[in-house]
Order: sequence, then C-alpha cells, then structure tokens
Amino acid sequence: MQLSTNRLSTRGDQARPEFQFRRILVLTDFFRGAQSALECARAIARKFNSKIFLLHVIPSGVFQFISPESAAEALRRAREFAEQEMQRLLNEPGAQDLLHEGIVAEGPVWPTISDTINTRQIDLIAMGTQSGGSEKKLVLGAMAEQIYRLADCPILTAPPEIAASQNVALDRLLFATDFMPHNERAANIAHSLECNSAGQLTVLHVVEEPTESSRQSHTLVKDFLIQRMRKSLPTSCLELCAPQFAVRFGKPVEEILSASEQLHSELILLGLRPTLRTAGYLPSAKAYGIVCQAHCPVLTLRQK
Repeated sequence: MQLSTNRLSTRGDQARPEFQFRRILVLTDFFRGAQSALECARAIARKFNSKIFLLHVIPSGVFQFISPESAAEALRRAREFAEQEMQRLLNEPGAQDLLHEGIVAEGPVWPTISDTINTRQIDLIAMGTQSGGSEKKLVLGAMAEQIYRLADCPILTAPPEIAASQNVALDRLLFATDFMPHNERAANIAHSLECNSAGQLTVLHVVEEPTESSRQSHTLVKDFLIQRMRKSLPTSCLELCAPQFAVRFGKPVEEILSASEQLHSELILLGLRPTLRTAGYLPSAKAYGIVCQAHCPVLTLRQK
C-alpha cells in the first residue's frame, strides 16, 4: 500500500497539533461493526498520516470440543477465510492512499491483542459496536469489554451505521468535559483532531442538577462554566479552532447523546479517570453508556 501524502492542516501554518495518532490498530471480525471501525480509523489516519494495522484473532481452544482431525481442518478453513477477508480489506478502494498491514493470528484473544499493541507501538485501538435490540453492545461482546477495561491507549468505538456511510471525515467533534484532570489529555487530542480538519469543535459540560432551577441561575452558571471551559483548552486551540461552547442541565449520558444528535456530531471525545482493573469492572458507567448508545463514533482516553 502507498503511504498517504496528505499534509496536516495547521490553520494558517501556525503551531502543529500536540498529539498525533501514528499507529492505529483496528480489531476486525469482518462484520459490519468492524467495517465501521475501519472507516473511522481511515478517516483519522488521513488526518495524521498514520499506519493502520488490521488484526483478526482466531481464538485458541475454539475447536476444542471436536476431534483433533476435525479441529485441524476447521482451523485451516478459519485461517484461509480470515486471510481472504483480510486481503479484501487491504484491497478496498478506501485503502489505496494509506499504509495498511494485515495480521491474522491464533491464540488467546486479549494477550494476542496486548502483544500486538506493545510490539507495534499502537497509539489508538478501533473496534465496532453492533445493534442489540433496544441497546447496543460492543461487537466482540465480553472480549470487547475486556479490551475497553484493560487497554492503556485510546479506544475508538464505532456503530454499524458508519459502514454504509461514504467519505467519513470525523470533522464535527463534541468534547464532553467535567473539568477533572483526566480530561486534559482529551482536550489536547480534541485540539489535534480539529487542527487537522475544516470542521467544528464543540465543548460541552453537563450540570447534574434539577431542571426546575431558575433561568437566571442557569444563565449565571453557564457564563461561569463557559469561561472555565475556555481555560481548560490549549491556548492554540482557542486561536486556531474557534471552538463553540455549550452547557446543559440534566443527566450526563442523556444530555451528551442528545447534544451529539442535535449537533450532528461525527465524533464524541471522553476522558476517563484511572480505575481499578478487575474482572467485570468497566472504567466508567457513564462513558460505557455513551459508547453503547451513541449514533456516532466515540473516542475514550484514559488518564495515565
């Protein structure tokens, strides 16, 4: 594949972005949700001149309940199918202007993914979600939740609707902040993404208080919080990106999702605080709720 020659936009040849995704890992099972993740990864790769690694893992032990002879044949067919599908993705028209590498591996899923993250020095993981009745579940189920819980690098999740879209750009960004330290990294990445596009960055804070509060009180609170949001962004972001600011009152998950739909956001950015990493424990119930229900991709970043 040919490496993209697209240059980074610096809005008037001023300061370059502070953060760049150089190596993006896309987890694929070759279904629709994974295709959405790939389209979004390609959009980000074009902004940062990134290399995309496509990884498909054939789980070890998946054929353990059939005879050794049948298991060997099933594994051969699974690898053959995976390699054919991987080649198809690498030959797609949307892949021609970017550097791609396909990887088909066998073994325990998370250790294999973790090893790929470390050996390839991955900056960003991309994976899909899929519709599951009235809610959305991550396409890899329990394994995707493990990735979401354990991975140190930023994670991009994309709903299946993106797969049918054309010319995915991810230019209209919604950065939801609660002013905690874990949002500083997300603010820098919001600036970097917006600096490489001609879109719009909106910074949102949701106040968790009853909506029956007085309008006058809301106005005073909004003015204060907008000034606080301005101070939370890099100075270069204010100068180059001309961000918009919004304050809402209510439940954070509902308000962030509502804002993203009303603004036609193409990407939501969320900072995650450090958490305990134990079985069944997700980094943030609010962030996870947004990831599973958003109609646009969500990029989550854990504070290191």
